[in-house]
Amino acid sequence: MCTPGFWKNVGYCCLVLSIWAVLQLGVMGIFYYIEAVPLVEDVAAKKYNSYDEYIFLTTLNFKVTAMNCWIAAVIYVVTGVLSIFGIIYASQKQKEKIEEEEDDEAFCEPPEEPGGPKPKRKYIPKKKDPEKEKELEEKELEKKQLEKKQLEKNHLEEIELEDEKHEDKEKKIGDREIIFGERKDKKEAKKSPSQVRDRKKRSDRDLFKKRDRDFYK
Repeated sequence: MCTPGFWKNVGYCCLVLSIWAVLQLGVMGIFYYIEAVPLVEDVAAKKYNSYDEYIFLTTLNFKVTAMNCWIAAVIYVVTGVLSIFGIIYASQKQKEKIEEEEDDEAFCEPPEEPGGPKPKRKYIPKKKDPEKEKELEEKELEKKQLEKKQLEKNHLEEIELEDEKHEDKEKKIGDREIIFGERKDKKEAKKSPSQVRDRKKRSDRDLFKKRDRDFYK
């Protein structure tokens, strides 16, 4: 809503009202100055003692009223000048906005030849600012570097987490081997020497049988 065109229209309205008020108040001041119109309020009877005093006070009231009208007219002149400056400023902004839109969508259409094919519109790209392009490239480079650092950091964190998990797993396996080894030693200690020999013989016999089967295969 608050576009340059809107403020331009507001400026025109204020300018018209200011001109109308200046004309009206100026004419009223002239009429009061020449005493061509009656006053709104007459001089009170207690303020004068003679006819000459009444005439003097009445004339003074006319002059004061005319002066007030002219002062108000001067104020409206100032508002009119401000309205003119506002219209000029809004017109410049509106023109700049139109030029920006034309630069964003600039098309050039060559003249058509009679009876010939309709030429295609040729797009004219907007001129690039080298400084802005350089700034954009630097920002893109910084962004890529930050992303690369973040990826490296995440990768290192993953490696550390995997190492911690592997260490915990090895520790648990070692604890389990120690526990089972102690249990096995306790079981072997409980067995008698004859049971140990019998178990060894059975294991040797099973080993020989397995070798024979593998040989005959």
